Amino acid sequence: MIMNWMHRPGRSLLVLVAALGGCGPQEYDPHVPIGVHAAAIRSVGCLDLGAAVAPDPRIPRDELLLSLRVGNRCTEPAAFDASAIRIVAQTVAGESVRLDFVDPRREIGPKHLDASVLAKESIALGGDVPADRLVEICFDLRAIVPDDPGPPPEPLCLRRSEEGWAP
Repeated sequence: MIMNWMHRPGRSLLVLVAALGGCGPQEYDPHVPIGVHAAAIRSVGCLDLGAAVAPDPRIPRDELLLSLRVGNRCTEPAAFDASAIRIVAQTVAGESVRLDFVDPRREIGPKHLDASVLAKESIALGGDVPADRLVEICFDLRAIVPDDPGPPPEPLCLRRSEEGWAP
C-alpha cells in the first residue's frame, strides 16, 4: 500500500477512503518536516514514523483519519509492517478501547520502503466507540519494523483538544 508499488506509473493511491491529492513517495530528508508535529515522530531502525489524526468529511463520523508518514533515512530499502501497529484509545469515561485500521481489502501488511524515500498514506481508524468520545489515541510502534535490534520506541500518543489532536 505505501511502499514499492507506488513507484509504478499510473497506480492510484485510493486506499480505504477517497483518493487524496498529494499522496505518494518523494525523496526523504530527515532534516525537513514531514507534515506532522515533530513530537509525533518516532524512529525505529532506519525509519522515521510520524502520525497525525483528524476527523475527515469523506469518512463516517464515528471514524478518524490517520495521516501516516514513513521516511527511510538509510541507503537500502527497509522492511516494515504497518499492520503491526497497535492502537489504543482512551474514552471520555476513562475506558481503554482498541482502534483498528479500516482495511476492507486487507491491503495493510508487510512492505518495503525504498532508500531515502518518504511515503505518505491516509487510513481510516475505527472502533467500537465513536470518535467524538475519544480523548487520547496511542500508537504502539514496537513491532512495526521486523527484526529491529534497537530499543523499542516510546508510544506515540495524541490528545484531543479544542484545536484538534496533538502530541
